[in-house]
Amino acid sequence: MTGYRIELRRSPLRWWYLPLVALAAAMAVLPGAWQDSWPRASAAASAAALPLMVAGCGLVAHRAGAAARRGADAPVASRRGSTAELVSLAADATWLAAAHLTAVAVVWGAALAVGLPGAPWPEYPLFGLAGVVLAAAVGHVLGRLLPTRYTPVLATVGGYVLFLAVMADGSPLTATIGYQGVEQRLSATHLVWRLALVALAVTAVVLLTGGRSDARPSGRRPARSMRLAGPAAAAALLVGVVAMPSGPEAGFHTARTSADPACDGTVDDGEVCVWPEHAHRLPDAVDMAGRLAAAGEGVIPAGVVHREVGLAGAGAVGQGFLLDHGRGDLARTMAGGSVAATLPVCDRWGPQEWAVQDALTLWLELRALDTDRLPNRGSFSSGEDADRTDEVVRVLALPHAEQTARARAWTAELEAAPC
Repeated sequence: MTGYRIELRRSPLRWWYLPLVALAAAMAVLPGAWQDSWPRASAAASAAALPLMVAGCGLVAHRAGAAARRGADAPVASRRGSTAELVSLAADATWLAAAHLTAVAVVWGAALAVGLPGAPWPEYPLFGLAGVVLAAAVGHVLGRLLPTRYTPVLATVGGYVLFLAVMADGSPLTATIGYQGVEQRLSATHLVWRLALVALAVTAVVLLTGGRSDARPSGRRPARSMRLAGPAAAAALLVGVVAMPSGPEAGFHTARTSADPACDGTVDDGEVCVWPEHAHRLPDAVDMAGRLAAAGEGVIPAGVVHREVGLAGAGAVGQGFLLDHGRGDLARTMAGGSVAATLPVCDRWGPQEWAVQDALTLWLELRALDTDRLPNRGSFSSGEDADRTDEVVRVLALPHAEQTARARAWTAELEAAPC
């Protein structure tokens, strides 16, 4: 431990601690999503690791390369090379990890201050912490093996490419967390893969660089097992990278279940339910459900049950209303649920029937929002020939009674379609 404490004091990363904390906290807090729920606050905590991974890669490469250029290949001279490398890497990684955890504390402290329901999800900062350690290992090996003055710049650019561009969405090694829906949680399998790969990477880096700086009496060579340890660890890492699940089907997230949603049954004999972490936003959903009930009076029957996406009873995968993307998206997804409750989807529908359903949903959405301005989200139907968006705009200009009559005609058209 004495050598570790010495390296902590010697590490130049201590001078970068406060700037790194500010950078990481800004990355997590400024988008503002952490205020919505603990799932998004937890995702923001993992996002705080991103600038640390890029900057840390360059800073650790600078420190390791400078030591190599000075001839200080064994940071703690009394120790064997691999142990010295581990101590040096651990000290640098500690400063980066401290910056990350401080930023996480800032985000979670703010979330606690605003009284978000639920609790933090600890696997997300652990996910980010593993990424920070991986970045330190990459920077360390680059600095030791390529101890030039330009290596830190190359390491920073390389860290950006590796962690934010290459396989950034589907690899346990480099994937990052952006938006976190309340209906999903980080897969334990994905997290275990990340931790295992980081452990292999650190082992390989320490053994490979330690062999170059192993201080031994002249003429003595390390044991054969020690000479093979570094390449063996590197080979194990390579096998792990090849074998790891990656791509869109890697199972980055897993679906959640909830037996205790927050519900309100005061809207038009229906019910509105949200995830427990969104209990503070239930009034927004109830208000929109009331607007939709009023807008669809005479077209949509009373007693519609609205459930947030992912909750039991929300329908097929992807159905249910959304709270995380603004009032317009809430109106759209709730309107879709109201129409589906009135006219269940039929597998035999063609483009014309889908266009009618889209028109009815769009009309209900815009009427609930009290606007005739189309949302900016592209096409609303199954094909240009069947599109009825212009018809919806014309209907919205009519008196309310005539709008209701036209919506009933759309409903009758769908009811008459063979199924």
